[in-house]
Amino acid sequence: FEGRFRRILSCRDVFELCPHLHGVFRVAKTKGIPINFHMLFEDLWFWGEEVKIRWAAEYWKGET
Repeated sequence: FEGRFRRILSCRDVFELCPHLHGVFRVAKTKGIPINFHMLFEDLWFWGEEVKIRWAAEYWKGET
């Protein structure tokens, strides 16, 4: 999953990002990880370095 996540973080804009989300949704569902779709919408709307940094911090915080 880390490789998929790194690809997401490398996306320059939301149009490049969106095709990757289906796989993330599928993995989250199989692992029972809830998705906050309201927050996801906001993050996609404002996709950029700040969102990427926050996502990375949250992701790797959960890995420790």
